[in-house]
Amino acid sequence: MPSSISIYITFPTAFVLLLAIIYTTTLSAAKQPTLRYLRVLLAIPCCILWGHAAIPPNFRWMNEVTTFSTIFAKAAYLFMRTLDVGVVGFWDEPKDYPRWRLPRPNEKDGKEGDKEVNYVILPLPTTFKTRLAYALDLACTVRGTSFFHNHTWTSPKPLPGLNPTTSYTSFVLGRLKTIATDIVIADIGLNIFQTKQWDTIHPYPLTSLPIIQQIYYTLGQGALVVGGVCITYNIFSLLFVPLLRMNPEGWPDAMRNPLASTSIADFWSTRWHLTFKHVYKRLSLPVVYLFQPYLSRRAVQWLQVCVVFGISTLLHMLLYYNMPLATEDQFYAFFEWSTIKFFASQPLGLWIEA
Repeated sequence: MPSSISIYITFPTAFVLLLAIIYTTTLSAAKQPTLRYLRVLLAIPCCILWGHAAIPPNFRWMNEVTTFSTIFAKAAYLFMRTLDVGVVGFWDEPKDYPRWRLPRPNEKDGKEGDKEVNYVILPLPTTFKTRLAYALDLACTVRGTSFFHNHTWTSPKPLPGLNPTTSYTSFVLGRLKTIATDIVIADIGLNIFQTKQWDTIHPYPLTSLPIIQQIYYTLGQGALVVGGVCITYNIFSLLFVPLLRMNPEGWPDAMRNPLASTSIADFWSTRWHLTFKHVYKRLSLPVVYLFQPYLSRRAVQWLQVCVVFGISTLLHMLLYYNMPLATEDQFYAFFEWSTIKFFASQPLGLWIEA
């Protein structure tokens, strides 16, 4: 895509396409066999535009890593939502499409197996206004939360968050404290990163360093990414929760202190980028369904783990392939072996750890 196309064009265009993809899921069930093909076709240019929005024109990651950590987080999330609805949704039946749910009055929050006994599941909307609201809400839901009071989603289901009794005042004060902490973390990471004059021509300026320096600068980069992502997320939560009267428990921390991880499984499962966990699992399902009849339950679980990290590898390679280096005509090779080796080592580490 030409670098002259501004992010102010690609971002809203991709978002409109995403809304159109979600909107079609609310149309007549009889039309869904045809509409699922339309959603795949719309998802292709939509994902390309998200990729362009994630890496703005003339972007240089060594010089603009702060911008990268904020813009990329937004575009990456919406890219994943596009894949979830437009691509993985190809195999969904209309009865499985995400729906709003409301808590039943005077009943405690609880589940009986997989049956949701404490919620009223609303039907898919049928008017233009409610369909548009549905599309906008599903596109923007971060962790199964909703813009609308007391509404949550059947998929993705909300993750455990704050205490339901948390007041708006306590939430705002706590989130302001968190933002201040994140700013300090991001500033420390940025200062570590800027202590070195980076070689912007070398394709692997970080991993080509001695191992001790790799660890040092990687921790700095990690702190910068964590701080940048969390600051953006927390600012949005401060806008949505008090102003739209959303439930505070629907906005837990974006990352749960990844530096405090006690294991590889703890890092990936409960601390790092929980926003993407739902979509990665969904993206792995076609492969899982293909081999499930021939494998044991344990083997299927490990297959899903390997597929998830394989998908993450592919998405990161696509990202780096689109990221220019020192000049407009110098890019990373598609098969970025340091990325492949890193993600391939994670299932091995989980297996050894288990």
